[in-house]
Amino acid sequence: MRAFSGVSGIIWECIINGVCASRMMLFPMRSIVLKLGKIEIGKNSAIHSGCYISGCNLKLGDASYINRNCLIDANHAQVIIGNNVGIGYASIFLTTCHDYSNADKRTGDVYGKSITVKDGVWVGGGGINLSRCYDRRGMCNCCRKRCHQKL
Repeated sequence: MRAFSGVSGIIWECIINGVCASRMMLFPMRSIVLKLGKIEIGKNSAIHSGCYISGCNLKLGDASYINRNCLIDANHAQVIIGNNVGIGYASIFLTTCHDYSNADKRTGDVYGKSITVKDGVWVGGGGINLSRCYDRRGMCNCCRKRCHQKL
């Protein structure tokens, strides 16, 4: 996994989360710029304006979309979104974790855990998605509970 820092982080912020996230940039151009940033985007897929993407470890399948104002933390681990997936407005995907074993400092070493959203899933608006795997029944594979329930 590639994490950005320093000059490359500043360039990423300016281009991907600045110019590319603008409402002035149309879908086809946004897809081209994101692909140049090493983000994988499938056929007939779209990432709407206003999305904040931290890192290039994002793979969006065919005929899928990410709605406006989503936060995709793809800096320390992969976010894999399958085919025919709908990501609702202002959804959040967090892959970054901390080692919290030290009682004196719960925000210890940073590490990443990937998120996988399988084919045909709809993630409702405002959903917060942590390091899990979601299947088409809208269930979390790690605990077999519906994603909209408290886990």
